[in-house]
Amino acid sequence: MNKFTFTYPTKVYFGEGVAKEALNQELPKIGKTVMLIYGG
Repeated sequence: MNKFTFTYPTKVYFGEGVAKEALNQELPKIGKTVMLIYGG
């Protein structure tokens, strides 16, 4: 395998309704592809 460095910065949003707010704020900065992880 080739050598590489992987950086995984993480932001965690908590609270009801914050997903829509956060996506509207963050998507323009990132692009079209994101990984969204959620749980119950």
